[in-house]
Amino acid sequence: MNSRVLSTTKVEGSHTGEKIAAELRGVFETWGIEGKVTTIVTDNAANAKNAVERLKIRHQACFAHTLNLTVKESIRRTPDVFEAKNKGKRIVTYFHHSSLANNALRDAHKTSQTEFKKLKQDIETRWNSTYEMLKSYIFQHDQVTTALCLTRKSELCITAEEVAALRAAMETLESFYEATVELSSELHTSAAKFIPHIPLVFLLQQCLQEDMTELAVVLKGQLHERFRNVNSKDQLRLATMLDRRFKRDGFSHKTFYDEGVDKLKRTAEGISLPATQPVEEPAAGSEEAPTPAKKSSVLWSLFDAKRREKRDRLLENSRRQILKFVVIWKTQALTEIKTLWLGGKMLLPPHQDLH
Repeated sequence: MNSRVLSTTKVEGSHTGEKIAAELRGVFETWGIEGKVTTIVTDNAANAKNAVERLKIRHQACFAHTLNLTVKESIRRTPDVFEAKNKGKRIVTYFHHSSLANNALRDAHKTSQTEFKKLKQDIETRWNSTYEMLKSYIFQHDQVTTALCLTRKSELCITAEEVAALRAAMETLESFYEATVELSSELHTSAAKFIPHIPLVFLLQQCLQEDMTELAVVLKGQLHERFRNVNSKDQLRLATMLDRRFKRDGFSHKTFYDEGVDKLKRTAEGISLPATQPVEEPAAGSEEAPTPAKKSSVLWSLFDAKRREKRDRLLENSRRQILKFVVIWKTQALTEIKTLWLGGKMLLPPHQDLH
């Protein structure tokens, strides 16, 4: 898939929905694509939503942006994590503005024979920056504490309890980090991943936090509030159904899949296909290079495990029913085979089409 910038325009005055809609309409006319735009993806700003509504084009909120808002709001509502995160941010800011502190941190790493890594800052407008800051700090907490003491900034040091809170928060936010990276793509379509990823993030929270920390509880509530209607969006349901990685397995409930099938049938009824065109053979040596192997994904591993569990459960149920049928079969006289077979239809409904 190609991603291109069609226009960059300076909008004077207030960026109202009406003004943004007018600018977008002008871009469509310039490029001759009026009536060809099927969906507009924006952030969650009210003026952006209003602009799309005025254009009467289907709107899709950016999944990664919504997920980022979920994380930020959940941290804000969790006092212990929020305060510890802010202390961590003050420490990182200090190191970013002090060459003396950075030199002390390098020396601390040399002494402990560990790798020096620059501390990452939490930036309000950058996705995943909170997680990246926590990870970069926790990785070198001991060395940072040493450097702070050597530069007479011990008042900035984080307590053991606060470190524990940050470590737990980092583990909780890992699945959100991965989901954001997975769905932030300009070169690949990602709409099919929206529906499968939400229940996976829910499930991963339960796996990581069996005692359900306060942050995990708040995150779960925020996820439900911001994504509760994701299964009702036709464009997302169809994308998930038609993606060979997901199909039926991409839905948390069979009802959502069945509704998607009905929608697909209704949509397909009105489509007339053009005459078949001959398929051109690819030129020699034009094969695409294989995609490099990616780092093991927590969310994808969880999805594969759930799919294997479902498959194994179906196979086990089938095996039990077949064994039950065979046992009953062996206990009957041959003269009763016909009656037994007909009775087997009621006992073993999944296998009645074998008759």
